[in-house]
Amino acid sequence: ELMIGRALTSIGDAVSAARGVVARPGGVVCITSLRTPDIPVDRLVTLAVTHEAAWNVETPFLPLDPLPNGMGDVFSALFLGMRLRGATVSDALTHAVSALYALVQRTPIGARDLPLVLEQSVLVEPPVVATAVRIE
Repeated sequence: ELMIGRALTSIGDAVSAARGVVARPGGVVCITSLRTPDIPVDRLVTLAVTHEAAWNVETPFLPLDPLPNGMGDVFSALFLGMRLRGATVSDALTHAVSALYALVQRTPIGARDLPLVLEQSVLVEPPVVATAVRIE
C-alpha cells in the first residue's frame, strides 16, 4: 500500500498492484499481512506474485500487541534463502510463511523480539506447513 499510494481492496486488487511493481520477468513481489474485505477477519494472507503467476498462503490471524520486531526481516530472509537454494516461488513462500508463523506463535505475549535463537529449529523445519496455493 505504501508503494502504490492507496489501500488494497481485495486479493485480486493486491495481485494487480503487485504486477505493476514487478520490475522484470523473473521478478517476484511478496505482500505480507494482507487483510482485505474478502479475507475472513480471523485470517491473514501472504502473496507472492510474478508476471506469470500468483500464490497465496492463508494462516490464522494472531492478534499480537505489540507486534514483535523483525517479522518482515525474517520473512524476507527465509524467502530469499529458499530461492537462492533453488526453491520455486511457491515452495519458498510455503516455507517462509510456515516458519515465520511458527516463530510468531512461540513469541511470548507482550514480547518485542522474536525468539530467534530459542526457536531456531522452526526456521529450518516448521512443525506445521501452510501450503501456498496458486490463485492465478
